Amino acid sequence: MFLLPLSGIEAGFTWADKVVHTGYFFLMFIITALTFKVEKYKLWLWLVLYVLVVEIIQHFFIIGRGYQVGDILAGLVGLLLASLIIYYDNTRN
Repeated sequence: MFLLPLSGIEAGFTWADKVVHTGYFFLMFIITALTFKVEKYKLWLWLVLYVLVVEIIQHFFIIGRGYQVGDILAGLVGLLLASLIIYYDNTRN
């Protein structure tokens, strides 16, 4: 989804786009954390790297896509929210 060229979608800043980014990385963290036994800080670091790499690929290799700081921030917010939920759940048990 992130690596497809834009077609008929507004290329500017939209809140819907940021919500999608936040939700995508939130779900990615939760699903990965619950599926694989990996240290959460390592998972977080790998997914932060993934957020950055996706934006770099969009900027340099995908026609019609660009680098947006807002997308990076939205991805990081999704990871942070998921991390907090996993942490809270782990402290309750």
